[in-house]
Amino acid sequence: MTHDIALSALESNETRTVEPFAPSGPRDADVIARARAGDPVARREVEQRCVVVLRFMLAIDRRHGGTTSREDLEDLAHDALTLALGKLATFSGTSSIETWLYGYCVNVYGNDRRRRIRRGDSSSIDAVSPSLVEDVSKEFDRTSEQDAVQRALTLLGPPASEVIRLHVFDEMPFPEVSRALNLALGTVKTLYYRGLERLTELLSIR
Repeated sequence: MTHDIALSALESNETRTVEPFAPSGPRDADVIARARAGDPVARREVEQRCVVVLRFMLAIDRRHGGTTSREDLEDLAHDALTLALGKLATFSGTSSIETWLYGYCVNVYGNDRRRRIRRGDSSSIDAVSPSLVEDVSKEFDRTSEQDAVQRALTLLGPPASEVIRLHVFDEMPFPEVSRALNLALGTVKTLYYRGLERLTELLSIR
């Protein structure tokens, strides 16, 4: 199943329209479990939602200077997706499928950039400073649940927490968040602002 899903997702480009799925960790855990058991409907949903991996990789690269070629980003997307799908059994449902995949994208991208820095590959990383590379490697660490904000986001729950993580911590514009989570743009903005209000309340009572 892993190879087939990865191949199908990566044969699509980042502008492909996918069916709307409301992000929900517990629901997504059930979807993953059914897909692993061979349910064709669940498997199709997982396949469609994996299409965002290349889109995520493109967004991460744009944020860090857009120095990586499209071909290399496609390879990195394949690596991230293969790694994630190989660990489907570890998906716990504490986040949505999209956020779970995004974490793998950040890690694979950061690891690749550090490797290129070490071997002095200036063709694709001209003028990239070590501090920028360090920032990439720390990006996913910022989404850990070890500080008060992340604990509050966990209490807030998806989809609002997913929107806030992508827009605030990963600096993803609302239109990209909308595409990544398969939600209407207006819904994304509403979730964001209402989520911030609730997040402030949670932080004030900690």
